[in-house]
Amino acid sequence: MIYGINPAVCPNPISPDRTGENNKTPIEQISDFKNVLWQKIIHGETEEKFRIGANEMSVKEWDKLIARMDHTIDEIKEGIREQNEQDMEDAARRAELEKIREKTCFFNECTI
Repeated sequence: MIYGINPAVCPNPISPDRTGENNKTPIEQISDFKNVLWQKIIHGETEEKFRIGANEMSVKEWDKLIARMDHTIDEIKEGIREQNEQDMEDAARRAELEKIREKTCFFNECTI
């Protein structure tokens, strides 16, 4: 793509593989590109894009990104929740084993 012009819409005039397209001047190509773009705008086939840092994103692309981020955050939260449950179970098991050990030990000499 040269200077932001889509070659599929406005082919290069010096391109030998396009028949009949070689006769168009750059002004005609720009005019064709503007006409195609205008038709897309009229028919609602384009979306407004917003600059975010060095990138541009449409509202649809932004919503898709946010949905992926939300999904990832939910997965991380679920993983943390599962880890906390496992830690609580382990702590309860250790406490129970400590109680058993205290009952079976006499003067710090354990039989277990």
